[in-house]
Amino acid sequence: MKVNDVTAMFLGLSSVLLAFFETEDFYGELHWTGDIDANGEQMYTVVKTQYEEKPFNTGMRLVIGLSSVVLVGLIYNHYRIMLELNKAKQKVDSYDTLRSTGMIWWMLLECAYCMVHTPPGLNFTFSFGQLGYEMTYSYDELVFIAMLGRIYLIWRIFANYSSWNDERAEEICNSCLCESGVSFALKAELKERPYLVVGFVMTVSIFVYGVALRNAERPFMYHSKMDWDYVWNGLWCIIITMATVGYGDFYPSTHLGRMIGVLACFWGTFLVSLMVVSLTISSEFTPQERKAFDKIKKDEAQEELRVKAANAIKFALKARIYLKNNPYVSDKKKANYINRFKSAMINYRTHKRNLVASEQDAPIEFILAKLNDKVSNGLDRIKSDCHIYKTLLARLENAESSQKKLEDDLNALSELNNSLLEKLKTMELEDEAQQQPPVVSPPIYQSTQ
Repeated sequence: MKVNDVTAMFLGLSSVLLAFFETEDFYGELHWTGDIDANGEQMYTVVKTQYEEKPFNTGMRLVIGLSSVVLVGLIYNHYRIMLELNKAKQKVDSYDTLRSTGMIWWMLLECAYCMVHTPPGLNFTFSFGQLGYEMTYSYDELVFIAMLGRIYLIWRIFANYSSWNDERAEEICNSCLCESGVSFALKAELKERPYLVVGFVMTVSIFVYGVALRNAERPFMYHSKMDWDYVWNGLWCIIITMATVGYGDFYPSTHLGRMIGVLACFWGTFLVSLMVVSLTISSEFTPQERKAFDKIKKDEAQEELRVKAANAIKFALKARIYLKNNPYVSDKKKANYINRFKSAMINYRTHKRNLVASEQDAPIEFILAKLNDKVSNGLDRIKSDCHIYKTLLARLENAESSQKKLEDDLNALSELNNSLLEKLKTMELEDEAQQQPPVVSPPIYQSTQ
């Protein structure tokens, strides 16, 4: 799954980067002189022809199309592996398929989206009036804006490589009666590294929205009098939009640009609030999640303690073997080996002392939280036992009623059997009576005188 998703992310982001350069070349370059012609339009000279497919564009589009086809294959493989993984975890039945689990619809939707690209020869443009001027978009520009959404493939890398979403974390979450998964991993990452997570998402969002806004506004920039040829102006506009500052030096004028600006504004407000809320509300765990988090941290600390102990043993053996093989070594080299061993022992003892102190010298709030967790877990266990007890009582009542019904059926069957036996005996007696020969009386002879 990791290899498949990393390859998919590399192909997806590479195709977006290639589409950016292809769109830049296809858009062309115009040099505006600043003069006005007889019709009131600004005059310009063509530096690079606009909306004309060149061999470079054809080659890039072929490469993008091929990478999109391979990406669709990797997406199908992702869902296939996920189905096999769920079968191995016994989350679904062994005979389930992508269709029976409902995963096929998400897979088809994702495949259809990732197949969006500009094939060679598709060079038509859209022209319409907007704000009293002529507005022209090319199909290639609109497709590139849509392709920027492939950035979502980074999310799968986080889901696969986060230590809070591996098998060990899932096992601990199940033992603590809480649900594991990407949501728990995201909460844990916001608890551990809130600024890194929010900062990374903010940076990626600025680049995606900035490039999309710049491409949406560039065909209209000679009417809006703003230089959208410069990519960093689009990024600057998105930064002040997401921060809800709005200096007004750059702002969207087209309908598509305004829609992108509105989305960026709402998304930026969410991210800025998340930077504050992630330290308080968003990073708060439920008691079960808190227990899982503490167990995972304790396991990590114990693992680090074992590593430090192994290092101390390793340096001790190295010092012993070296001094045994070199009895007449200088004091400087001897001190070097001994100091390594001492440093490793000091690190081991310090880490062990800190680990014990963190468990014993806990603050009152932490102790109360631990007691609250234990009480909550005990109540949950009692509720679970009560539910099991009620279920057992219901099953016993059903068993008693079933047993009573079975006894009645057996009694009725016994009576029917007895009646059948009596009838069979009667029929046997009648058959015997019919089969016996009739009794013939001896002839009577009269005497004659």
